[in-house]
Amino acid sequence: MAHQPPLPLRTSLPAHEEDAFRLVGYLKSTEHSGERDAGNNVWKCMGRMKDRREGEFYAVPANTNDDLKIPLTRDMMTGPEKLRDIYTLPTEVALSSPFFHRSKYVFVELPKPDLTTALYSP
Repeated sequence: MAHQPPLPLRTSLPAHEEDAFRLVGYLKSTEHSGERDAGNNVWKCMGRMKDRREGEFYAVPANTNDDLKIPLTRDMMTGPEKLRDIYTLPTEVALSSPFFHRSKYVFVELPKPDLTTALYSP
């Protein structure tokens, strides 16, 4: 059997995987009245980088029984902190939408994978 060369190390994701949305964190309501929003006060925040400066985000309820997907656009974010890109996420955001409370949401960020390391080795 002939010797096969080792597989090359990969330093980035394939283009189709770089464009995919991924879970970047959770939005948790700070509303204390006991009133629930459309997502039961906890949302999964999905995001991807659209270009080098700007990300694209949407929220789905953390409860997987609900079939709801809300795009998180810049014009619906009030206050100084906004979701801009997946590498600099705010600690809290305020959203102006009938699906969300008027009070702020705490952003619980998930650890980011290091995309510069090899995904596999020979």
